[in-house]
Amino acid sequence: MTPASSRHEEAPSARMAPSQRPHSLRILLLSPIDPEAIDALRKDHQISSAFHPDPESLGSLVHDKDVLVFRSGVALDGEVIRDGA
Repeated sequence: MTPASSRHEEAPSARMAPSQRPHSLRILLLSPIDPEAIDALRKDHQISSAFHPDPESLGSLVHDKDVLVFRSGVALDGEVIRDGA
């Protein structure tokens, strides 16, 4: 018999697509980040990217996202934030 501490049981949600997981977030990457970080996020969340978008398209990009990830060079004004709310 295998001791419980050495068994690895996969959680049922691990077999689901990210969009079907109960705590999956819709994440928009607006700036490049480490590829390993993207891979780690993609395991549990829905990831989309639009690196350095023009200001006119930001509202349509953020409207259905839970999280925005960006570094310098991305300006989010009040209108964009309201569009995402």
